[in-house]
Amino acid sequence: MLYSIEIHGNGAEVGIHKLTKVQYDFWTNPEYQPYLKRALVEDYSSFSKDLPDENFFLYRYSELCNVGYLGGGYLGGLWIEITPIEFDNEEDEEDENIYSYDDELNDFIESLTPAQYKKIVNIEEFELPAKKPKTPGYLVWKAEETGMFLEGEIDVGKKFDLKKLQLNFRKVLGDIFLESVTYEDYQLEPTDSWETGALIEADIIKA
Repeated sequence: MLYSIEIHGNGAEVGIHKLTKVQYDFWTNPEYQPYLKRALVEDYSSFSKDLPDENFFLYRYSELCNVGYLGGGYLGGLWIEITPIEFDNEEDEEDENIYSYDDELNDFIESLTPAQYKKIVNIEEFELPAKKPKTPGYLVWKAEETGMFLEGEIDVGKKFDLKKLQLNFRKVLGDIFLESVTYEDYQLEPTDSWETGALIEADIIKA
């Protein structure tokens, strides 16, 4: 039996970038902190031309991710659709017990039994690298995304087995993102059917 799985909604891409001491000292200065988001879209019009170039960034925010480029759909902002699309025979097509689901991902997870949750939901936490003397801190930026994040068609055999589904999340500095979905040995393909929106957050954190 052939099934379709689609996951769409809202999310974000997140970049984490190691800073030099000069950059860290400059961007943690209260005088310059308010202009960080502008600098990340290469708008330096608020700064004096006399300031040294090493205070600034070489690229736009999307290329500043030498520690990590993460993200995906927000756990609380996604919709999941699990639907049979090709039946083995006419009896299956008329069977009301054939599994299907079309609702918010949060509701799907809350509907799981404890045993199902343990098998299906996997949350790993992103960890910053071990502290090094030459790394005073990191730039962390977040840009919004919306659309279809993951989709695919899978042959489940005679019937859909919920226990073979796995939702793989990553917790990144407080946010939980869906990174991938697998069914047995098959992994849903990420799509390019989502749009990247505006830069919504930018911050400097201490190493």
